[in-house]
Amino acid sequence: MRKLIPQVVLALTPDDEEAVIRLDGAMQPGELLDALPYIVDSRGYGRFSLSAAEKLVPEAGAVEGSVRFQMQPARLTALCADPRVGLERSVRLRALAVTPNTVPQVLDTIDPDDERWPDIFSKAGFLLSTAAGMRAIQIITSHWSPEQIKSRLAQRLGHRGAA
Repeated sequence: MRKLIPQVVLALTPDDEEAVIRLDGAMQPGELLDALPYIVDSRGYGRFSLSAAEKLVPEAGAVEGSVRFQMQPARLTALCADPRVGLERSVRLRALAVTPNTVPQVLDTIDPDDERWPDIFSKAGFLLSTAAGMRAIQIITSHWSPEQIKSRLAQRLGHRGAA
């Protein structure tokens, strides 16, 4: 599944849209914290937003957090391949394809109950979400039929196999 996610995102993101990734999970090593090096490139370029998180007591226990970032394909592939990022543990990945002018709104939308989500979803080319334990991915879209998704993914995977 880790290898498939970037390929699905690339296959389904139209040329006039950009992928935005949202990760939610425990703010600790081996979970969400290990995703942070991927939010900008080695030169510091990238767009992202982090949720506020605080842990005011020293006792053991996880604090939940969220990071949203615009993701270039190579960094998404590296993030998904990194076993330190707890994608099959506490970290849930969601990817949206949105127009460039919608990216800042997605980055700024922290709360799952934010009133802006319906508007964002109505504009999104697709929403990809991982299931608990990375046992499955779910794709919600009004842009692509199931047959088109299958065709685009087969074309993408076939192209990678030929390269």
